[in-house]
Amino acid sequence: MNYDDYLALKASLHYKSIYGMVESTGILRVGNKDHYIRVRATDNSFFENKQYEVSQGSLFNRMEEAAGHPVAILGYQFAQEHFPGKDPIGETLVLGRHRYRVIGILGSDKLNQSKGMNFNTWERREDLRAVYVPLRYGAYYLGVNKTMQMIYLQAEDGEDFARMKSDARQLLLSRHNMYPNFNFSEVGAWMLTIMDEIDKQMKKWNITLSAIASISLLVGGVGLFSTLLISIQERMTEIGIRKSIGATDKDIFFYFIMEALILALMGALLGILIAWGAGEHHGQSPEFPALSTLGRSCPGLGVLSSDRVCIGALSGSESFAHRPHQSNLLSRLGLLQQAT
Repeated sequence: MNYDDYLALKASLHYKSIYGMVESTGILRVGNKDHYIRVRATDNSFFENKQYEVSQGSLFNRMEEAAGHPVAILGYQFAQEHFPGKDPIGETLVLGRHRYRVIGILGSDKLNQSKGMNFNTWERREDLRAVYVPLRYGAYYLGVNKTMQMIYLQAEDGEDFARMKSDARQLLLSRHNMYPNFNFSEVGAWMLTIMDEIDKQMKKWNITLSAIASISLLVGGVGLFSTLLISIQERMTEIGIRKSIGATDKDIFFYFIMEALILALMGALLGILIAWGAGEHHGQSPEFPALSTLGRSCPGLGVLSSDRVCIGALSGSESFAHRPHQSNLLSRLGLLQQAT
């Protein structure tokens, strides 16, 4: 494929993003040493698609792209290695027999600066070590017969991809006298396949972890049930005193339920904060705000709260069902103590 094919595809197809690429190597002489530098000819759509921003200077303007002026944009790593502490904007960069005027410098890779997921770190690091020139310049002066190694096409969505691919194939065949001297590499389909496999594995892990969490919740509920039942048994005197001063069985019943709820919710919130803090510290997952983490935990808190309500109700009813005589006796003792 050549530069004319790229212009035809760009003018005829319906796409979300398109950019071409011509790669070459230039020799940068520093003192008595030669450094082999990767030179890439592309257009501004490449930087937008890869989410690279300019920290100094600017991207190619329309005149520079259309006329193929010998201008260059430096990758962040390239500028740090070869122009440390300097401002190369406006300087002339000599790579072999080609001379370029530096018009911009790319910023650091913001996608991989967080502690969370990394996005193809090796490829993006190599991108920031390269020097970029206009696509037309590269097609005319870095290649042979305006040849281009790659043309990247991105559809609006999965449904438009098949139609866009068919249209591109038909257009290229008509331009190449029906000879298929090109091929398609469906990078998007390959990435979707990988994402589907990751989703399947994550679903399996979610089922396993949900089962473990359910068992842990059940064991914790039984433990809390036992603790509250023992607490009620040890506080029969307090229950009698409360009844002696006018508390009803309903008041005492809800008192123990609220106590169980408060303890459970405090433990749940503390566990969520500890888990979120550990994830932020070790950087095992993408950064999520605390509110987002708590929002994801609301269904679990609802289940936990209903579980603790049942436990509190069972504890209270169990105690009052098996020891009504103790409660009444203590109530009378409380009244006697109040009378004396």
